[in-house]
Amino acid sequence: VSVMPVFKLSIFLAVLESKYAKDIDTCTLDEAVKDLHDYFLLDVIKKGKLKKKLEIFPAFKDFWIVVQPHKITVYSASTEKEVRGEIALNQQCRVEKLEAPQSLLPTKYAKHRFALHCENKHYEFQASDHRSRLQWISAIEKAIDFSFQGSRLQLSLADGRREQREEEIKGRPSTQDIVEQTKAELEMEKAARIQAEREALLLSQEKEEEIKRMQELENIREELERLLEEEKQAKRDEEIVRTLQARMLTEEWERREELEKIQAEQSQMLEEERSKREEFEKIKEEREKMVAEAETRLKQMESEKHRLDEELKKHRDRTRKADIGREVLEAKMKVHKQESELKRNYSMRLSSFHPSTLTVQEEDSNDDKPKYRPLRSASMRETSYSRSIRRRFRNEGKPMPPPQTTPTATALEVNNNE
Repeated sequence: VSVMPVFKLSIFLAVLESKYAKDIDTCTLDEAVKDLHDYFLLDVIKKGKLKKKLEIFPAFKDFWIVVQPHKITVYSASTEKEVRGEIALNQQCRVEKLEAPQSLLPTKYAKHRFALHCENKHYEFQASDHRSRLQWISAIEKAIDFSFQGSRLQLSLADGRREQREEEIKGRPSTQDIVEQTKAELEMEKAARIQAEREALLLSQEKEEEIKRMQELENIREELERLLEEEKQAKRDEEIVRTLQARMLTEEWERREELEKIQAEQSQMLEEERSKREEFEKIKEEREKMVAEAETRLKQMESEKHRLDEELKKHRDRTRKADIGREVLEAKMKVHKQESELKRNYSMRLSSFHPSTLTVQEEDSNDDKPKYRPLRSASMRETSYSRSIRRRFRNEGKPMPPPQTTPTATALEVNNNE
């Protein structure tokens, strides 16, 4: 506790940089510091690249997603400069997994989707794999759980850990109780040790007395046996000394001859063994050389295999990326073709219903081919109002007034009526 007021983050970072960040580049260090800043100061639970379904088109696009306790921020790139949108989180929000749709088209990104349901909106996301989807769902659920709290996430977690430590400290026995318990255990052990020492002393005394009695009896027995053996030996020596003297001389000569033969045979065997050993050592050296060469060849083959495996992996990655690009391009071409066909059909339908394009076939006796002329527009036809005026003048017997038209309009009407 006395060290905390003196603690400074700048000093701590300088110590870490001087000891552990010597061979680390600046970009890596900046990313690590930014991650720590986001985690502890901005309460960022999780951030990374994730696919989000667009609102207008039914397609997924990569975005940089940052999950915080109260909101989800959508950026266009990992630099987090251009904000594309924010999703507010509360206790009414919920996250659920989405099963892969049953579609006939071979789409690659049909799996690993999940949805976020807010108050009036529905958002769909797509992860790269099953594990990533579980991590994103867990992070969003954690953000929803902490969305109602007014304090920061890291501070609340620190308070929870502090309360847990205090409860553990309260549950532990006090120092005085531990000292008293230890003293009682020491007293019991001391009394038991004294009792055991007394019993051991009595047993050792009894054992020493028993050993002394056994030693005295053993000495008496040995003395009697020695005297008896001396008497027997004296009688045997007198009987066999004379017969053994002659036999010992003959046996000594025979043994000497046998030893000389054995020595000669042993010397010959030693020479043979020495020659065999030299041959074995030569064979062993040759085999060791062959083993060393085989090991070097094996290492070279392993290195060549590793290099070929890496090249094969690179080629497979390139092929996979090319296949993915080809599939995406084919899907885009199909969608573009369908859209162009729909637009062309729509434009043809509109042009067929336009009044200025309607035509009437007229017959011509001189020419076999049919001719077409445009119909008059609705503005040039006789209206119901003009017909009612003509009918009224005819019923009253009055002459019809001449129409107020210009020469150009009259010529156009005549041409249209022809």
